Amino acid sequence: MKFIYVAKNRQGETVTGIAEAVSEDDLAENLKAQSLLLISSEHEKEGIGSFDVNKLFAFFRGISRLEKITFTRNLSVMINAGIPLTRSLQTLANQAGSPAFKDVILNIASNIAKGKSFGDSLKEYPDVFPNIFVSMVVVGETTGNLDEVLEILTEQMVKDNETRSKVIGAMIYPAVIITAMLGIGIFMMVYVVPMLTGIFTEMNVELPFMTKVVIGISNFLQNSWYYGLGGLVLLIYLLKTSMSLPAMRKTVDFIILKLPIVGNMVIKINSARISRNMSSLLKSGMSLTRSLEILSSTASNYFFSESLLRAKDGVEKGLTLSETLQRYKNLYPPMVLEMMAIGEETGALTDLLVKVAVFYEKEVDQITKNMASIIEPVLMVLMGGAVGFFAVSMIQPMYQISSGIK
Repeated sequence: MKFIYVAKNRQGETVTGIAEAVSEDDLAENLKAQSLLLISSEHEKEGIGSFDVNKLFAFFRGISRLEKITFTRNLSVMINAGIPLTRSLQTLANQAGSPAFKDVILNIASNIAKGKSFGDSLKEYPDVFPNIFVSMVVVGETTGNLDEVLEILTEQMVKDNETRSKVIGAMIYPAVIITAMLGIGIFMMVYVVPMLTGIFTEMNVELPFMTKVVIGISNFLQNSWYYGLGGLVLLIYLLKTSMSLPAMRKTVDFIILKLPIVGNMVIKINSARISRNMSSLLKSGMSLTRSLEILSSTASNYFFSESLLRAKDGVEKGLTLSETLQRYKNLYPPMVLEMMAIGEETGALTDLLVKVAVFYEKEVDQITKNMASIIEPVLMVLMGGAVGFFAVSMIQPMYQISSGIK
């Protein structure tokens, strides 16, 4: 069984953690072997009886990027100050805002206390710590500069989060407008159209095709909405499942790259992320081939992932990075390839990759700022078209009624 314990070390400092033991006496003996004196312990609650609302919310909310950034930055500072890794982790666990993240950190600290490496402990939580994070930590442990690697990781995570936040922020405005349009449309279909339909039925008016379409949608939303909801849930599930298939992912990513504006933004986002992440991996002391392998598994687009794997094969055969990526000019802008070539010639690849990342991060920032001015007129046209279609559909039979009365 698992125990959550509080103990004291030889320096009189309080240590907390989670450990497995047959009984409390067995736990005390295990801690004594680690030069720890057990103060108190309790069983880690499991099963239905241990239902924890906070953990339920944490499950759905997940562990935020900001929490992981704060954790990485603080851990770097504490290790640099000479504080032991296990103690640093236990301190950071107590400061964690998410109960789920606190459990993860405490379990990692417990594994390290049992003799596991930090990198191997992180591998048990792939949903929390991605492959690139774990790989850089492993290199940091091997080379003895874990604090520096964590500092590089922090900077990379901050920049990645900033880019992601800007893109999401640019999508909020159209998402709100579209949601409002759908809400108003459903309200009109469920409450307004039925009243008008009753009038048309009483007057025995021959309805135009557009009006029949609107009434059909209204009847469906009133009487068979659950079929529509079930179909939507099923469609989302099928799309999510099919995205795990290489052929489907390749098709979707191809379409995305060909979309106006969106395709250009995807190219610039990937150029920025790949450049910054590659610079971080190389700075940590990782080889170029291993860096390319990791980046290929973390790339968000199928074609960028494939290009990085091909680049790895080319580098292993003796080609330079810029030479292997020349065949993917449709993915990598000329500036990226030129800077890589110059960096390889001068031995300043990591520094030039950072400059490339900064340049394209600014480009993405500018695109997201301009996106509102581009999307707004498109949304206005869509709204106008929807309102016009509804108005004409309802006015046509009313005009026929008024003509008949005259």
